[in-house]
Amino acid sequence: MCVMDLGDVTVRGGCLMTLRALAQLVHPLRVAWIALVSLSLPYGLAAGQEGPPIFPGPVFASGGSYPVSVAIGDVSGDGRLDVVVANYFSNTVCVLRGNEGGTLDAAVSYASGGSFSLSVAIGDVSGDGRPDVVVANYSSSTVCVLRGNEGGTLDAAVPYASGGIGPYSMAIGDVSGDGRPDVVVANYFFSN
Repeated sequence: MCVMDLGDVTVRGGCLMTLRALAQLVHPLRVAWIALVSLSLPYGLAAGQEGPPIFPGPVFASGGSYPVSVAIGDVSGDGRLDVVVANYFSNTVCVLRGNEGGTLDAAVSYASGGSFSLSVAIGDVSGDGRPDVVVANYSSSTVCVLRGNEGGTLDAAVPYASGGIGPYSMAIGDVSGDGRPDVVVANYFFSN
């Protein structure tokens, strides 16, 4: 994955123009984009054509194979934002701790508790005041919780049924209005 300041970068085909417009809506002063290395060709370029790099800047290894989802939050509890990555083929969740200078430490890998990790989110679902990592595992149809510890590490994944087959995406929020975070899952099959 790469970190990039949007600046005045343009790419043939205009794929970053949409990102620039979005960045100005989200934070008009300074935006750093986290992108997955597995994005190989910019929109509008065919294989073999050359163009400017999509994400010029420092590159950080995702810690696994085929990174497909990222979440940003202070998982380590040090007051700095960390990056959590779901790696589809290696069935891992990796944490890249944020540093003072805006860089990231090497990835620390945790087993996702299922197969084909597709989506990751951060939230205190255990109610202990520390952020937890939740991952949707597509092939095993599970949603697993990796509880956050005081030292910034994660416990082993605890699996829960996703309520369907093929959890594809998820989010954490208090949708029931009871003051506790809920995990909402979209399952690919059965449209639930």
